[in-house]
Amino acid sequence: VDPGALIIVEGPQNYQVPAAESGLAAGVPAPEGNLTGIATDPIVLTVSDKLVYSVHEYPNAIAKFPGPDSGAGLVARMNRTWGWIVRDGIAPVWIGEMGSSMRISASRAWAHTVLDYMRQLTPPSSQPVGGSWWHIGVAPDDPDGLQTAWGADHYRAGQLAVTDQLLFHPHAARRCSPGQ
Repeated sequence: VDPGALIIVEGPQNYQVPAAESGLAAGVPAPEGNLTGIATDPIVLTVSDKLVYSVHEYPNAIAKFPGPDSGAGLVARMNRTWGWIVRDGIAPVWIGEMGSSMRISASRAWAHTVLDYMRQLTPPSSQPVGGSWWHIGVAPDDPDGLQTAWGADHYRAGQLAVTDQLLFHPHAARRCSPGQ
């Protein structure tokens, strides 16, 4: 109907080892969304450059997942479940949900690992992996909203330090002149 629309596809969230008949990689629990099935059963669209895969990334304090929360262990899990799709140039991946209240050091370490991964995973010829922080506003939730109160200048400093890094910054080589 609209060949210009992006089609966003999320992987199934697996907090346990997926069943053999699932088509997902055996032994790969993936609370963020397991996209390993794409290797053997990729989604093929008529307009191929409109497909975007999506995952969710949260620290263990939010996801309640016992796996690695930061560092090399988290990077290895992201590589197994979705990072290879970007690394191998198959399709873009967007972190459709991510966030933390940033109250504990493990959650701050998680945020630094994910941000570094998003920047380093990007092939040099394209834009970094993008993500959406959960959530703007003051609603009491876990994770807390970005703001402590409605209005300007009521931001949680720990979260703002991360969300400011998620803002779009085009690569110098990819900038378009007006009218392009």
